[in-house]
Amino acid sequence: MPTLTLNISTFSFGQADFIDAFVTLVKEYEVTNEQLGIELNETALLMQPQFVEQRIRKLVDAGVSIVLDHFGSGSSALNCLINQPLAAVKLDISCVESLISMPQRVNALIVSARQFNLGVIAKGVESPEQYQAFAELGCDSYQGYLFSRALNQTDFIQLVNSFLQRRSV
Repeated sequence: MPTLTLNISTFSFGQADFIDAFVTLVKEYEVTNEQLGIELNETALLMQPQFVEQRIRKLVDAGVSIVLDHFGSGSSALNCLINQPLAAVKLDISCVESLISMPQRVNALIVSARQFNLGVIAKGVESPEQYQAFAELGCDSYQGYLFSRALNQTDFIQLVNSFLQRRSV
């Protein structure tokens, strides 16, 4: 089953009880890191270091993988790669445009992530050509309209259930 990652806002990440409540749900439903991750942007990871470290540690200890979202958007992501126990980075949507105009930029971002043994997720993949280009550059996972439009809750549950049924056969 693919890993489900939830995009967590900087505001939510910083709320006093959010992490403890999230970890409680993870434990209650016996979710593993192969099943669930969270996406945080650089802003969340660049808050007060001790505060961030404590929150990230709780999540990682509970088996939640951490993905750096919007990687390559121009902020100070290298600090995040060095100082946080990340599982992967999700390339910023601007990388889709860079595939044609500046593929070396996308390659440099992927190489940077690989230096830290991180997975690389391409975001905004809408065509087979974009998928092929990202695959040739070494991306591990892909997100975009080529694979699925955004789903409402009912459609999402149906998709997950159909996937689980196919795996149990």
